[in-house]
Amino acid sequence: MKHYFLIPSAIMAFGAITFLGTGCNNDDCKPGEDCGTDEPELITKLEIEFSDSATGALAFTAGFNDPDGIGGTAATIDSLIFNANATYNANISVAATANNQEEDITPEILAEKSDHLFCFEPAGANITVQRTDSDGTYPLGLTSRFRIGPAGQGSIRITLKHQPDGAKDGTCTPGDTDIEVDFPVRIQ
Repeated sequence: MKHYFLIPSAIMAFGAITFLGTGCNNDDCKPGEDCGTDEPELITKLEIEFSDSATGALAFTAGFNDPDGIGGTAATIDSLIFNANATYNANISVAATANNQEEDITPEILAEKSDHLFCFEPAGANITVQRTDSDGTYPLGLTSRFRIGPAGQGSIRITLKHQPDGAKDGTCTPGDTDIEVDFPVRIQ
């Protein structure tokens, strides 16, 4: 099992980003593994695929990407551009970079869904988000439904919370932040 630790947030031109690194704990090492010297992996990519809720057709894909982590090349954060008064289904995927290799960690989040929660916090834009998946007791948020209001601008903060050891209670309060991204929003 991987253990999580926070890395300080960085302010980018398009919004704030908080990264989380994950690393192997020596207690979890198997024979032949060198967990003590592995570089930690950073959650460096969050991608959201939006589809039309009525037709299922792909509307657009947007995301955050910072393949070299904090410092170095600046991260890219796409704007979320929605049609007014529309409803979208959203699917999130998350990747981490370790030893210069990108790894899809969405399956790990799904496998540990009772310890994770995606939080959605719109600001200034008329958006309502409903998580459409769960761990059997509480929502997860890898899939969700975005209901979009009238034209306008703002942002939406998407946060992945790590809430282990029974801390998950369906709210975004407990736990540590794995990654947090403020996406600019335009509704047209």
